[in-house]
Amino acid sequence: MRFLSILFEPIRMVRRHGFLCFWFVILLLPAVIQVLKLDQADPALENRELAALPQRPNNLAAVLAWTNQMDAYLNDHFGLRQSMIAWNNQLRFYGLGETASLQLAMGGEQTLFFTSHDAAHPQRMRQFLCGKGVTPAVVQELATSVTSFMQVVTQTSKTESKEADEKQATAIAFVPTKPILYSELLPAWMQAECAHQIPTLPAILQQIALTSPEVSNTVFYPLAAMQKQKAEMQLYPAVNFHWHGRGAQVFARELAEQQWHMDAARSLRFHPETVSSDLQRFMPGVPLVAQIESPDYGASNITACVGPDCFPELPSAAKLGDVSRYRWQSPTPTSGKKLLIISDSFGNGGAGYFSPYFSEVWHISINSSGQLSEQEMTTLRANFANFAPQQVLYLFHDYSISCFSRSLNYCPIELNKVLRQLHPFPLEN
Repeated sequence: MRFLSILFEPIRMVRRHGFLCFWFVILLLPAVIQVLKLDQADPALENRELAALPQRPNNLAAVLAWTNQMDAYLNDHFGLRQSMIAWNNQLRFYGLGETASLQLAMGGEQTLFFTSHDAAHPQRMRQFLCGKGVTPAVVQELATSVTSFMQVVTQTSKTESKEADEKQATAIAFVPTKPILYSELLPAWMQAECAHQIPTLPAILQQIALTSPEVSNTVFYPLAAMQKQKAEMQLYPAVNFHWHGRGAQVFARELAEQQWHMDAARSLRFHPETVSSDLQRFMPGVPLVAQIESPDYGASNITACVGPDCFPELPSAAKLGDVSRYRWQSPTPTSGKKLLIISDSFGNGGAGYFSPYFSEVWHISINSSGQLSEQEMTTLRANFANFAPQQVLYLFHDYSISCFSRSLNYCPIELNKVLRQLHPFPLEN
């Protein structure tokens, strides 16, 4: 036995030292990767600003703060952090059917729901839309704010056409998002939380109809029409927050044909397309893609152009960024009406679907309007007036109605104020 013990002693030593070396390498690996910068930190993958390398302290206060700042920097930049985040997302998504981000929820039929724009309040948007925590006073405030805005823009704006009595039509429309349109696919606890609540948008619209019926004819929320169509087609990609494809077409057709009584002068053709999810930044490491049908504008005799270069006449287009225009190829655009869409991010995926009804469509997102100076806002409004649209549409997703409130403080901009500044023609106060 002693002979066997002596014989296997080198093997035990190799195993013992090998075990220690293995864990030493594992512990050392992140530091080596960080020093060699083999795993660069990407803020976009975590949808937040990562801690910056602190400056060398030059006074006592800076010295005391430096350790906390360095600790935050190392936490955000240690080697393999990004890979570990991806591995964690993959394990939770594929293994447990859940998401690591508190702003996302995995529902039925592999449907991904975006529940809030604010990471500090990860359920705010969903709860607001279903009515949880929304008081009658908030409903009244939002109804009053929307009503006052629409009363002003529908009563005072006129085109500068040769016919003095030709009035410009103005409307505002809100897009039902997935937590409302596909509420039956939400996780069970979310459905239970909202089961006995009064949905906010219908409550606001009901209040507007009671107090200002003439305004209610210019405020649209085609939830019923989209609910009817969702059984026949996919209105939202399962892994998206924004609409893509035919869901936006249903919305545009409802407004143009049922509300404005227009006929389509063009027939949109479609082609299959694979698109990346707009929620991908919340789930690094898990590829989120969707198969959709996208419009083939060229085959539909429509010229589509997306981006600031499409608007040489708009000096502020580069700052705004999210802009697009659509134009009939033939006959000339003078044979039809023009539409101006002022929107949030939902206008990007919806504007083109109005092009079969209007000879020219301008779409301008105001999400970056905070970068514009007062003079640039005035110039932009003048550009809109020169475009002289027969129809102006303010297009927002349903949660954006909260931006009409001064008391909620949910949004970086107050829509009532910004939209008054941008309406194509001077408004009476």
